[in-house]
Amino acid sequence: MTAAAHPGLPGRRRTLSATRRRLVGILRMGIAMMLAGGVYAAFAPEAQAQDAPGFSAAALEGKALFEVGCVTCHGRNAQGVEGRGPSLVGVGSASVLFQVGTGRMPLARQEAQAWRKPPQYSDEEVRQLGQYVQELGGGPQVPEGDLTQGADLSVGGDLFRINCSQCHAFGGGGGALSSGKFAPSLYPATSQQIYAAMLSGPQNMPVFGDTQITPEQKADIIAYIQQVLQDGQDTGGFNLGRYGPSTEGVAIFLVGIVALVFASLWIAGKS
Repeated sequence: MTAAAHPGLPGRRRTLSATRRRLVGILRMGIAMMLAGGVYAAFAPEAQAQDAPGFSAAALEGKALFEVGCVTCHGRNAQGVEGRGPSLVGVGSASVLFQVGTGRMPLARQEAQAWRKPPQYSDEEVRQLGQYVQELGGGPQVPEGDLTQGADLSVGGDLFRINCSQCHAFGGGGGALSSGKFAPSLYPATSQQIYAAMLSGPQNMPVFGDTQITPEQKADIIAYIQQVLQDGQDTGGFNLGRYGPSTEGVAIFLVGIVALVFASLWIAGKS
């Protein structure tokens, strides 16, 4: 039988040949995509690791602690949760040292102000949490070492009376503010906590950065608080609870009234 007897045979061969070419093209495309994917998988992770800085060992430990105890209020990557907790990006390790190191965080409940209480984390865990927040978004840090080295008590006293006594009282016992808020007592505060509070400005306290109060002046203030106020050196006599002018006014009023009564009785008896 000749090809002439089957006029459709050459067309069928051309169709099969075109189909084969399409299949070969698809196969080649698949092989090329597989090779491209393999090359990407081999080199892309390394490039990403080089572009994105990694956390230190301490920060990784802090991240693990954060994801267990803090993420509910402060969110993933510490970006905050509306109505629960603010963003921690940029607050630095100083804020963590103060808030977590004094037991104010985690909060027991939402109130006008966080209360100091026994801390739930050890000093090392506080350091790790602070390192995670520091590496995550930067911010102020408390210097290491002796924070009162070379301090001047007289200068510290002047600076304390100018910048701190309006809220914390002249004796450091704290005082009431508006809307249920208050300035806490300074008696249990450590030098690092005081320094961290000045850098971070917790609650109603203003931020005293190094441009407002220099590190040397901060050392003077801390030395005055610790060596004069916390050690109980009341150079002016009886401290009357260190509550400031309220108790002093009451004491003066009572003493004055008693003195006037006795003076009146003495005058009346002589006359």
